[in-house]
Amino acid sequence: MTRGSRRGWSILAGLMLAANGAAVQAMEPGSWYGGIDYATGTLDDEAEFDLSMGSVRFGTVVSGNIRLEGRFGVGLDGDSKAVTVSNVPLNVDYDIDRFAGVYALFTIPVEPLTLYSVAGYTSVETTARASTLPGYPRLENSLTDRTGSGSVGIGVEYDMTDSVGVNVEAMRYASNFTTVSVGLRVAF
Repeated sequence: MTRGSRRGWSILAGLMLAANGAAVQAMEPGSWYGGIDYATGTLDDEAEFDLSMGSVRFGTVVSGNIRLEGRFGVGLDGDSKAVTVSNVPLNVDYDIDRFAGVYALFTIPVEPLTLYSVAGYTSVETTARASTLPGYPRLENSLTDRTGSGSVGIGVEYDMTDSVGVNVEAMRYASNFTTVSVGLRVAF
């Protein structure tokens, strides 16, 4: 476990403990909520890069089974891999700079759990820095790429109180980028 991922888990655990005693309104149609998430995932581009990110989310309950949500996040830990492109061995550092998306969540309450599926659109900005390995002519390059894609996922949320819940979610933000996340949600 990297230093950044330990820090993310520690922050999430502290917020969960602090929020356990929060007294706010229940998740009813028309109510609003916010939350934080910590995700680890794999981006497949010439190699599989293991990345982590943190995000905030804000949403509203449209009906008993539909929520609309916006998410904004940044990369926490990048990854480095040795890859070969056109017979040239390279060291590639990959990072998620930021991402934003809008989603519809379709929920099935099974007290005290809520099962859900997610569908929406995500814009992700990544940076890849490549350099040749020792023994080859020195070449360096950096590329920042912004892509948008349809996104889908599934998750389960556990309601600790009427207004505080924790969730685990598997998400495919893009065809080459999948994550598993844990999060905290507070209704207000």
